[in-house]
Parts: sequence; C-alpha cells; structure tokens
Amino acid sequence: IYVKMECETRNLTPEECVRAVVLHEERWSYCRIGERFEVSHTSVLRMVERYRVTGEHTRRAGQGKNCVTTPGQDRF
Repeated sequence: IYVKMECETRNLTPEECVRAVVLHEERWSYCRIGERFEVSHTSVLRMVERYRVTGEHTRRAGQGKNCVTTPGQDRF
C-alpha cells in the first residue's frame, strides 16, 4: 500500500542526524528512518550520503532560505 506522506519541510537536528546514521548502519531503510523522524526518505538519503563523504553530521554552509527583506526594511 502506498501512503503519500504530507509533511512540512524541516531539517534534521544534529542529534537526529547521528541517530539516523546509526539506524541506517543497523540496516533500517531510508523510508523507515524518514517515518521515524517525520522527514522524507530523500532527506535521509542525502544526509547519510553527506555523512559518508564528509564524515560530519552538520549541514553544508549556505543552505536555507535567502533573506527577502532589505537591511532598510529590517530596521522596522
């Protein structure tokens, strides 16, 4: 049975990343880990791959939404 998961976009915390890597090493599937932390399996896959390449659980610099206001607008 295919169940479409509706979830808000969110990032795993560093602690959740560590837990997700451990679960993956224990042969949990990306889908099962994603369900556990309420994120998509693709997010888990990318995070585990990033850990394999860099050896770190931190997000890459420059990720996140860009500011949509100008410094002048931020003063108010």
